[in-house]
Amino acid sequence: MYIATDGNGIWKFPYNSTSSTTGVKIASAGIGRAWGIALDKSDNIYVADNSSSSIKMFPPNTTITTVPKTVAIGNGSNQLSNTRDLFIDKDGAIFVADLGNNRIQKFPAGSDATTSGITVAGGNGAGNAANQLNSPVSMCTDLQGNLYVADAGNNRIQKFPAGSTSTTNGTTIGTVNSMESNHTKIYVDSRGYIYISGTAGVYRFPPNAIASSTGLKLTSTAVNGDRAQMGSVLIDSLGYIYNTEYYNQKLYKWRQNFAATSYKPTVAGNYTASVTSYVGCPSLPSNTVVIGSPILVQPSLASQTLCTGANGATISVLTTGSGLTYQWYKNTIQSLSLIHI
Repeated sequence: MYIATDGNGIWKFPYNSTSSTTGVKIASAGIGRAWGIALDKSDNIYVADNSSSSIKMFPPNTTITTVPKTVAIGNGSNQLSNTRDLFIDKDGAIFVADLGNNRIQKFPAGSDATTSGITVAGGNGAGNAANQLNSPVSMCTDLQGNLYVADAGNNRIQKFPAGSTSTTNGTTIGTVNSMESNHTKIYVDSRGYIYISGTAGVYRFPPNAIASSTGLKLTSTAVNGDRAQMGSVLIDSLGYIYNTEYYNQKLYKWRQNFAATSYKPTVAGNYTASVTSYVGCPSLPSNTVVIGSPILVQPSLASQTLCTGANGATISVLTTGSGLTYQWYKNTIQSLSLIHI
């Protein structure tokens, strides 16, 4: 695990670390406030350095004395202003949250300080129009190349199609009122679920979310009694959530609990159930449940209103089966004792 710190370099921790694990500081030269970090397929380490509005790259074997390569800096097409986060897609392209210019810049793999990036979202001044952003703080892409932007100034998640430019309109797929310009992070997992962190915790939105979609709150604003402000969020290949916490300078690991499901058989038959894990491994089918012919219940007369005190009106039910239990209710309130047959 690699962690970017605000003023104290880059740290590396082994997998399955605990609160007692000591990390190793692997980079500090040439960076001030590291507010975003990402690795490419070759394990090169890219850092969004907010203090110099630049993207820096360290080699895989970096040490605290290694001088990084500058990938992008300043506010021209090959420049940045007030960088907040970066993301590297499966092809090695570098996406940068260029907050000061209210845009997302994309640089090809192998870029250096002379490489011109292209604007793939925003860049039309601060605003809330479909082709505008207001303080974008984080972004990522899904497996299809769609771009997702945490648009903090508008408290919304914007989705742009693959190949978008500054003229492309984004689609709002969710709102989060607790976005914060310093610590909000967005991430899309391999199944298309969208995760976003903010001052109120971490939220998960369903794949193909729309503007009215409600995010499910996964973590709290307080952990073990601590005041908390959730920062960066990442999902590993097993579905565990890794979440930095700013005020107490901690990293949390969470296990997701997805809702259980149920099924109500309507016809007789043999039923089994299997569960597929987060990474696609199916479980063995459960023991077979045999459902016999369903119990049939028929009212002896149609629904009707009887006058108070009416005599001679009898309501009954006709069922098939044995070992049944009958219970009468009046206005949904139990009115007679159970009758076993």
